[in-house]
Amino acid sequence: MLILLSFLYFVYGYFLGFAFKKGSFIKYLYDKKNINVLLSIEITFVILCSIVVFLNQPLNIIVALIMFMHIFGVFWIIANPKTFYEMIEESLIAMDEVYLERISSLMMFSFSFLVLLSLFIF
Repeated sequence: MLILLSFLYFVYGYFLGFAFKKGSFIKYLYDKKNINVLLSIEITFVILCSIVVFLNQPLNIIVALIMFMHIFGVFWIIANPKTFYEMIEESLIAMDEVYLERISSLMMFSFSFLVLLSLFIF
């Protein structure tokens, strides 16, 4: 299960960082009308992380922290989408779009690495 989760983080990171040649995936993902796509992706990761934490490896703190980050994001999007999208717009204004895509991609690649690392630690 950890290998599947790590692979999905890697694929998600690839789409965030390197799929901008056909159009910006991060712009598509963070568009207000595509909130269902973003929530679907986040809830998928919450479910997979919770399966790992609650069923397979209950002491896996690394995956639990990643799961809580996803849960926080889902609650923020559901509870107050206005401030979430204001933060996204400020980030797109303050940074170059390619820079934001690369940071998001590196974060997902690091999640992938941390999940694989937790396979050997826990």
